[in-house]
Amino acid sequence: DIERYSRAKFFDYTTDNMSIYPSPTGVIIAIDLTYNLYSAFGNWFPGCKTLIQQAMAKIMKVNPALYVLRERIRKSLQLYSSEPTEPYLSS
Repeated sequence: DIERYSRAKFFDYTTDNMSIYPSPTGVIIAIDLTYNLYSAFGNWFPGCKTLIQQAMAKIMKVNPALYVLRERIRKSLQLYSSEPTEPYLSS
């Protein structure tokens, strides 16, 4: 779940005793390449949330680098197979 992950990472970084956070503003953006989703969590300043949403929607839609990265990860994890892994069911 990308929403929980981004929230947990934000709190990991901001609740550390050695950190300079929490700052009045700051956002963490996480991208789930498997499902082509993103989530952002943090302390927003006015107008930033809609700007980030619009920018990320465009990035997720038209960025070829994300597609290439996703395909390379799938190939390295061998999520592709040339033949079906389960036999066809005959009725």
